[in-house]
Amino acid sequence: MDIGLSKKEIKNWSMVRAVNALASGKTQGLEFEASAAVADKQGSPARGFYVPGEVITRDLTVGVPADGGDLVGTDKTGFIDTLMENTVTAQMGATSLTDLTGDVSIPRMTAGVGNNLIWLGEGGDAPESTPQFDSVNLSPKSLAVYVDVSRKMTLQSSLAIDQMITNNIARSFAIEIDRVAIAGTGVGNQPTGILNTTGINLAAIGTDGGDIDWLKSVELESLVAGLNGIGQAPGYVSNFKVAGKLKTTSKDAGSGQFLWNGEAGNFNGYQLGLSNIVPSDGTKGTGTALSSIVFGSWENLLIGSWGALDINVDRYSLSIAGTVRIVAYHDIDIAVKQPQAFAAIKDITTS
Repeated sequence: MDIGLSKKEIKNWSMVRAVNALASGKTQGLEFEASAAVADKQGSPARGFYVPGEVITRDLTVGVPADGGDLVGTDKTGFIDTLMENTVTAQMGATSLTDLTGDVSIPRMTAGVGNNLIWLGEGGDAPESTPQFDSVNLSPKSLAVYVDVSRKMTLQSSLAIDQMITNNIARSFAIEIDRVAIAGTGVGNQPTGILNTTGINLAAIGTDGGDIDWLKSVELESLVAGLNGIGQAPGYVSNFKVAGKLKTTSKDAGSGQFLWNGEAGNFNGYQLGLSNIVPSDGTKGTGTALSSIVFGSWENLLIGSWGALDINVDRYSLSIAGTVRIVAYHDIDIAVKQPQAFAAIKDITTS
């Protein structure tokens, strides 16, 4: 959630300073003024402090003085982050609903008046038709993670360290939200993703799974198009194991072409998004390590967000070691507007 911070305020906002202040009970300064502004706008208090949206999206480039290079000490060697999966739902065109308050219910027409249209003769009466509706519902589900930060790290004044902590938390949240958007189980407090949404189109390969081929690839498109599901942002999403199969599987017996020529972002004339968040551990019959591929009109995927990233500090659990535990929360939910706008294969052999 953006609150209109100036460029100077965005640059000066410090995760480490906010963590140290919360740990010491001295909740004053820019970070807590900004948190209060978010709370006022959102209408709910933070567990600890809110991180404004402008801070999460700031980009300080080491080596470019105007972009923050002068703020990084020359005695530091930098930070090597973990390898993380790509995020794909946003780039595919998913609909983001931000700054939500309370539960959300979106009316959905399930049956229109088209089947009752008639051509009237002179003096004829128009037929009665009543559209049918249900609703797509979203309610906040809390996603949480904690990061343990050593006392020495909290004493660092480098904005590179500060940004590293912020980026790692925000990136981890983004990846998990992407994962549940595709494959969330709906069990417990987890949202339901596309692959587990009732009503999507399914194309099975075999009793125990099997190899992807050109006909199955096109079948996904046909299933969606046949139900008028091709919208503004159609495309495929799968993982890199399936990408390898597509690049090494012949399209037919004689052309010498493969299912996919490796052209970035283009498969069967549609956008192709790749990420290892797409499952590759499915089972079916005796088949194991089976992968999924999804085709759909991605604006029908709704990702709802209630407010800003919420940070709290636990200074007791690891106090003997002088370590501070940063606990992050974000309230989100996932829903599919029109399940028939998606089609999937869940049983591709990729092992």
